[in-house]
Amino acid sequence: MPDAYDTIFPRNYWGRSAIKVFNGDGTHLASVPTRFLAASKSNTWAWVTEAVERICGIEFDCAPGYVDDKTRAEVELGTPPYEGSFTLAWTTGTTPPTTAFLPLPPHTAYLAMVAAQRRFVAPGPGSPGSESGRSDESGVSGETSYSAHFYSSTVAANAGGKCLITGGDENLHATPLVPQALGEDRLGHIAGEDSLSEYHPSLGISLDCSLSQYYLSLRLAFLPLRKAALFSDNGAAAAAQASSTTEAWVVHFFIPPGEPEDPGSIAAAIYAAYASCHGQVITIRGKESLRPSWRFASYHYTQCLRMRFGGTLPNRATVPQKRQSEGTP
Repeated sequence: MPDAYDTIFPRNYWGRSAIKVFNGDGTHLASVPTRFLAASKSNTWAWVTEAVERICGIEFDCAPGYVDDKTRAEVELGTPPYEGSFTLAWTTGTTPPTTAFLPLPPHTAYLAMVAAQRRFVAPGPGSPGSESGRSDESGVSGETSYSAHFYSSTVAANAGGKCLITGGDENLHATPLVPQALGEDRLGHIAGEDSLSEYHPSLGISLDCSLSQYYLSLRLAFLPLRKAALFSDNGAAAAAQASSTTEAWVVHFFIPPGEPEDPGSIAAAIYAAYASCHGQVITIRGKESLRPSWRFASYHYTQCLRMRFGGTLPNRATVPQKRQSEGTP
């Protein structure tokens, strides 16, 4: 399996068919595999626009159209996206953005912190690394540590003692939605608060240990379903709107796992979760102040988009990241 932080375009996993989006000046903004969209239940042009906005760190004042570069015809936005190259188009009476925008890379500091976070994910009792008194690379020790409290509050309060995706109750890890090393001020900024404890229950989700590593590798993310147009199943979208006690997220695997030869392997567990859950709506329950924060999930989703589907530029890694506040989900 390739390194989690490689820059290989996901065509190696989803195939070469893609929706490629360009700006009017020819800048390559995004490439989204058609198989990803077809399987994700977010197979809409509204989702493509949302992806472009997140990748470029810009919010359009009005939704753009798309011109098929092959036929030069404007795309019917009510139809599903299809393979090809498309240029953003602005309808009569609307104004395109006045500032130039480019595809941004995933935040370098964020990736570094995710890499560090992967070395320590708060395990549950009985999981590898959960022995009382054991020290880890973060300098936090055993079940008496804050991490043990983070585990208990996350799993018990937010997931009812089960994996958020599979519903299993073994080998659970309390997985931070974004790296705890961001610090209380930055976490608070993302959450819309003055500050937030790095062990607050809203920062964590309960995942099977193998899916936890997949999430922290930017291969798996959750799209909070706060815009019905981003979900192609209108019935499910209407039934899954956020409330004071529940919220709906869509599971998206940005890098699909290969089908394993050994049915008893960890890879088999990940593949089974992908096969049954990619594009599925999961319900987040609990008090709004304690359940997993959609803002943190959204922030991670943006980093995955930039990492996996961002357009290609000669020096993309050095593109300045000043067009959008880091705290904007």
